[in-house]
Formats: sequence, structure tokens, C-alpha cells
Amino acid sequence: VAVTMPRVRNEVSDFFRRKVSYRGTFSLKGMALSGVDSGSLLYRMGLRNGDRVASINGWKLVSSDAAMDAYLSLQSGTQVDVVFNRAGKKRVLKLRLV
Repeated sequence: VAVTMPRVRNEVSDFFRRKVSYRGTFSLKGMALSGVDSGSLLYRMGLRNGDRVASINGWKLVSSDAAMDAYLSLQSGTQVDVVFNRAGKKRVLKLRLV
């Protein structure tokens, strides 16, 4: 799956300003997603309600600060590995930033 960096920037900015329909609840196991609608970047990437994002490029998503660190790490790369759990099963999304 390919995503554009400007779209990622907008989505992350909207998330922290709470202007998106989905929400993330942080815990030591990662960020649990809810409210993911079919028009969102997360949905198009393959993430769904109830998924728990454990890490992005090795950055564990245990807090909003950690999520911001993960986002900032994307500025210099072209590939994004998203590790998440769905229904108790570990999955990995490999994304290409274009």
C-alpha cells in the first residue's frame, strides 16, 4: 500500500486536534482504534475498529507522546511498518511513503 506523506501529515494533525472520526486509546499494549470510518486514511491502509496498533517502525504506541515520536520518525523514511493486533492475532502492514 502506498500513502503520501502530505496525507499522513494531515491525518496526524487532525488526530491530535481531534478533527477525525476515529479515536485511539493508549495502553501498554498499544493504541486501540475506534470510530474508523471507510473514508479515513487508516481504513484505506487496512486498519479497522478494534485493532490495536502496537508499533510504527519499532516505536511502541503507548502514549500520545510516543505516537508523535513515531510520526516524526517518518520524516526521513520511505517505508512504514505498522504492527497491530486484530482479534488476538499479530499482523504487519508494510506501507510505502510516496
